[in-house]
Order: sequence, then C-alpha cells, then structure tokens
Amino acid sequence: MSDVIISWTIRFALLLLWFAWWLRLKRADRAAACCFFASWCVYTCHVLAAFHWVHDWSHRHAVEHTAEVSRRITGISAGFGIYFNHLLMVVWLWIAWDAW
Repeated sequence: MSDVIISWTIRFALLLLWFAWWLRLKRADRAAACCFFASWCVYTCHVLAAFHWVHDWSHRHAVEHTAEVSRRITGISAGFGIYFNHLLMVVWLWIAWDAW
C-alpha cells in the first residue's frame, strides 16, 4: 500500500501542477494559485511518505537510494540528486506563494 501512496502522490502532484500552468495560460489566476498550492501540498505528502516508508526518516538512506536509482537509470551514481529534490520543493513553494 505504501508504494501505491508514494507513486500516486507524485503523479497527482504533477497532474495538479500541469493543470495549474494550464489555468495560468487561461488567465484563471486565482484557480491557478489554488492548484499550484495544492500540487505543492501533495508533493510534500509524497516526500513525507517516501521518507517514512522507504527511508525510515534517514536522510543518508535517501541519498544512497537516490544514488542507486540514478545509477540504474543513467549509469551515474548521483546521490546528490536528493538535494535537487529539496531545492525543487522550495522553488515549488515559492512559485505557489508568488501565484497566490
């Protein structure tokens, strides 16, 4: 069940983010702002769920897991990618806050 929650929260967050950008293009600024913030909230739930069920609240494990996944996908072990996710979370919140 935890895998389902983790995978579907990121999918839903990205869907909400796409919808927010689409609303922004349609000049529905208030609705877009709500979608931006909702997408950030769902993304935050995804991060918390992953840290809880996959990494057992260990940042070191998250870095090692990120390195392993990036090695399998790209052939390059890049554990520092987790910091990109942290930056993404802050930027996403900034965009949501600015849209509000």
